[in-house]
Amino acid sequence: MSVRVKNPNTKVKGNDKYGINLNYKNCVYMLINPVNNKKYIGKTVNLKERYSQHKYNAKKRKERNPMYEEMDRIGIENFKLVILQYNLSTDEMNYYEQYYINMYDTLYKNGKGYNIGNGGKSENKLAGMTKNARENHSEKLSQHSVNRKKAAKYDNEGCLIKTYDSYMEAEKEICCRIQSLDYTKPSHFGGYYWLTYDDMPLEKITIQKSKLAPINIGRYDEHGFLVKRYPSLNSVKKDGYSKYKVSCVLDTNIMYENYYWKTEEEL
Repeated sequence: MSVRVKNPNTKVKGNDKYGINLNYKNCVYMLINPVNNKKYIGKTVNLKERYSQHKYNAKKRKERNPMYEEMDRIGIENFKLVILQYNLSTDEMNYYEQYYINMYDTLYKNGKGYNIGNGGKSENKLAGMTKNARENHSEKLSQHSVNRKKAAKYDNEGCLIKTYDSYMEAEKEICCRIQSLDYTKPSHFGGYYWLTYDDMPLEKITIQKSKLAPINIGRYDEHGFLVKRYPSLNSVKKDGYSKYKVSCVLDTNIMYENYYWKTEEEL
């Protein structure tokens, strides 16, 4: 019997004529050019209105913009739309826009994407700045990320491996979003245990045995149908998937290798 889970891209009433679900509020999204795989990260309080604005800009092309030129050439409907996060607060939208621009390396100046700046709440102020001012602003913005808590990484035995001056530094290295770190309770992300600290990290922490118990994993297609179950996180490697990347997207609405990954109560 097939099992269904919530899928943010399922066709519902209110989609546009191409079946793209635009019924999202307060979200961070990604547009992917299928020709060159360049990406654009954006945030909006109303995705339907923002998407219409993209279509209008691509058609009218009142400004020289490589992304809109490509949209006009191949059609915006051929750009893949991915909802990265939704139902966010204003601060969360600002943070996640910056986070995903950094994670996917979508800055135009790096030749890999279409984003002009680093994102965040001050993005709309960049238009009136000189080139040098924009660069200084972007550098300052990246140095003062929303999440600057120090993080310590531990192995499965609870031994300290490495420390980081910020979450962003750790996330960039392991390509994994570290969420909800605590000062006393270790959290497991990307195959490691994490603890936040102020001055000096603990050299050794206690890992509860229950934390080491295998996690049953379900792999679901884009329509929400179960494709396969796995008895543990490690077992996904047999099919060529990274257990670290699976752990990053587990129980979220973010796809990895075109699948959603969910924890299962039983096999």
